[in-house]
Amino acid sequence: MEIGEELEKIIRYLINSGVTLEEFEEVVEKIYIKEALKINGGKIKDAAALLGLHRNTLAGKIKKYKIKRK
Repeated sequence: MEIGEELEKIIRYLINSGVTLEEFEEVVEKIYIKEALKINGGKIKDAAALLGLHRNTLAGKIKKYKIKRK
């Protein structure tokens, strides 16, 4: 089964469970940021490059979501 089909199942479940698009986007964004930081040893500049963001944008999101760098 391809990733698109798996995502469709998960998203269908989330919609039926009452999860809003805004809630979903926030959770996914936090996970992406946490993983990018983990992969890059907590280095904002490198994590930002991996995510395709400017480092200041990523720093703002880290602050917004209160993500702890490791």
